[in-house]
Amino acid sequence: MTRSVAAAMGAESCHLALYDSTRREVVARRPAYTKRAKSVPQYRFPLEASAASSHVIETEQPHLSNDPQSDPLYDPSIKERGVHSVLTAPVHREGRVVALLYVLNKPGGFTADDARDLVTLARPVGLALENVRIYGGEKDRRVLNESLLEVSRVLLGTPAEENALGTVLDQMWRVVRYQAAAAIVLEPDRLRVAASRGGRADVHVPLGSSGELGLVLEGGALRVLSDAATLLPELGVRGATGKAMAAPLKSKEKVLGALVVAFEDEHATEAREGQLLAAFADHTALFLDAARLLGRERQARVRAANVARFTRLAATRLEPESLLGAAGEELLPLSGADRVVLYVAHARNAVLIPVAHQGTAPAEEKRVTELRLDLSAPLLAPLVEERKPLVFQGETGSPPDSVTPFLGARSLLLIPLVSRDVVVGAVAVAHLSHAEPFDRVLIEFLHDVCQPLALGLENARLFMTLSQMAATDEMTGVANRRKFMETLRVETVRSRRGSDPLSLLLVDLDHLKKINDTQGHQAGDAAIRHVADILTRRRRASDLPGRLGGEEFALLMPATLKDGAVLTAERICREVSGYPVPRVGTVTVSIGVATMPEDAREEEPLIRVADRRLYAAKAAGRNQVRATSVPAELGESSGEPPAPPGSPDAPADLGNPGES
Repeated sequence: MTRSVAAAMGAESCHLALYDSTRREVVARRPAYTKRAKSVPQYRFPLEASAASSHVIETEQPHLSNDPQSDPLYDPSIKERGVHSVLTAPVHREGRVVALLYVLNKPGGFTADDARDLVTLARPVGLALENVRIYGGEKDRRVLNESLLEVSRVLLGTPAEENALGTVLDQMWRVVRYQAAAAIVLEPDRLRVAASRGGRADVHVPLGSSGELGLVLEGGALRVLSDAATLLPELGVRGATGKAMAAPLKSKEKVLGALVVAFEDEHATEAREGQLLAAFADHTALFLDAARLLGRERQARVRAANVARFTRLAATRLEPESLLGAAGEELLPLSGADRVVLYVAHARNAVLIPVAHQGTAPAEEKRVTELRLDLSAPLLAPLVEERKPLVFQGETGSPPDSVTPFLGARSLLLIPLVSRDVVVGAVAVAHLSHAEPFDRVLIEFLHDVCQPLALGLENARLFMTLSQMAATDEMTGVANRRKFMETLRVETVRSRRGSDPLSLLLVDLDHLKKINDTQGHQAGDAAIRHVADILTRRRRASDLPGRLGGEEFALLMPATLKDGAVLTAERICREVSGYPVPRVGTVTVSIGVATMPEDAREEEPLIRVADRRLYAAKAAGRNQVRATSVPAELGESSGEPPAPPGSPDAPADLGNPGES
């Protein structure tokens, strides 16, 4: 365009410079340099530095000079730059000067007609500039729209708010060139630098020390920061010298934070750069608020999913140790902690007993498994009385040794497991390195996730109670017939597989019918309980006493040879008869002993052998033990026909014993 003007004017060259009326500067197309080394390019020139340009703009008329060296509007050094004649004309658009045309060095010099021709040529130049401005504005708007669209996508799609705000600053740089920028998030009583470009992130500034930035947050309006020299270093930004502005992140009358920018150009204006900054801030605030809402919804879904998973876990694990062990495996990664310990409340005492743990080192296991938490201690009063999580971290100090199973832990969270307003257990979550890892959201999340465990513990205890009731004889407290026979089947299989001996004692209370007939059924019940008590006291931990029905009992003795079983049977006989029963007197028992694999290799034959020996002991006078068989007692095994029903040697039905 300028070459065409130069050719039309018959001049050597033509130059175009834009005029910035706001700053009263002329913007050159090519740079000048402040040093010969060309280290600092300069495009903008104050209008006062060029008297000729200032004259043309003020008069809005062309000015020609065929001897610029002598013209007072030009610097005398102009001739040294090869300029012998110059014609300057204003370029108008919409009634104002928007640029200047400089035509240089026409042979023979310029005339008044040349000035009129240049003014005529300036009109299409103004139109072309307007088209360029429109195109440039559309391009800027397109870039702005693309950047804002990316900001929306990132804010809604990035879980980490800090990463999303960092992308906001990156996209803003495409539209507004800056030296440094920071995204500030408003927190209770302080400001946090969530993202920064040209500075440090994760810097905290007290709200009372935030200077004019605090006024931006309070007033909710864009502001040039006159205290930027002191404020920016507090925000982690150092070395920025451009004009600084702050725009609030405001959504639905709620201020979420601010965008702070130090521009490259110290002449940045609120009309342009400020408007772009405000557009980014408003857009960011709108979608940041929406992203937080979506984040809360996502957290709610995650929380609900985890609560559902722990609820299923609590419904399928019917033993406290199994339930809490499985829960510990889930809680360790879910909490992000280093260690997790799970406790159950003692049935009678106010203490919490550790039953499962995850993440512990071998050297820590002894203390973890031995340390019980005293619920009556004043330190744990909030846990018991208010039934709320108890946290030790940061300002509250490191957890005391009396409550932490991990010496040296820097933070500890105790979550009560509450069922029907009663603490039935607790979960301890510990960090060894982080001093303040538990925020309100995480504490509430872990509390909600853990509560199904309380119901699971109650269900497990109820199941154990019902199972015990279903397997226990109501009168005596020993195993009932079903429980005993189930255990017998299991132990016979184990004995065959492992070649271990298994002994069975069948014990029958002598003359129970006579006691019932002469002294009443209450006396008979007392005699039955007396025998059960002796069997319970005489058993080992691995032995199982049971009542098979009526006056008939049994004692199952795994890994016991016949000699040991006989010694136990004889001791039982002596103790039953050695301790009179109140209101009954002395009672006796008869016992038959059989051992695998010596006497039998299957469950039913083992019972038959013990049963025949029991009735052999009765036939021999009662109050004695029989552990061997003679031909008369072997029945079918000796070749003799079975004894007739009702005879002393006939095997009795274990569920319906006859006269004793």
